[in-house]
Amino acid sequence: MRLALMRGLALFFLLWIPVQGYPQTQIDISPASVAALGISTEPVNPGSTITSATATAMVMAPPGKSQVVTLPFDATMLEPMVVTGMEVSAGQDLALLQSPDYASANAQLESLRINASHDQYLAERTLELRNIGLRSEQEADEAEHQAETALIELRAMEQRLQNIKPAEGAATFFLSSPVDGLITHVSAHSGEQVA
Repeated sequence: MRLALMRGLALFFLLWIPVQGYPQTQIDISPASVAALGISTEPVNPGSTITSATATAMVMAPPGKSQVVTLPFDATMLEPMVVTGMEVSAGQDLALLQSPDYASANAQLESLRINASHDQYLAERTLELRNIGLRSEQEADEAEHQAETALIELRAMEQRLQNIKPAEGAATFFLSSPVDGLITHVSAHSGEQVA
């Protein structure tokens, strides 16, 4: 899910939500994924006539059920907390990151909360004054429109930051999973700038 307000960044986590009955596609599994998934192999019996074999695993990702998790601003990956093939739950931390933009995004969010609350109060007060003849219908409509606009701006910023949770340390935060699923790709590693 990408929002118009989000910039596409190099860091993303691709999740899929399991659903039965969709076509399967063969994929290669990295050694890190094998370890994370707990996959083990057994030796072939010595009397077997098989000279070579490949083992494959199938991952089903139904159309429209994959979700890219992105950041709303540039950051540096401090620590990935998942690997490809790992199952995650909604709200689970995917990575620890750092960005100077994190503090300003939180400040902007708080400012939008204050503005929305204030504009709602003004709209209610203007409506009361209109009801006793001290404000016009147009003034009441404009105040209501301003309150609705402030609420829309607040909700948009909350949506941008919905997968961001605070962490200890200056400008550090966790990127969390919006849904239950399986990590199919991690595009950045520790120390990499995500831009």
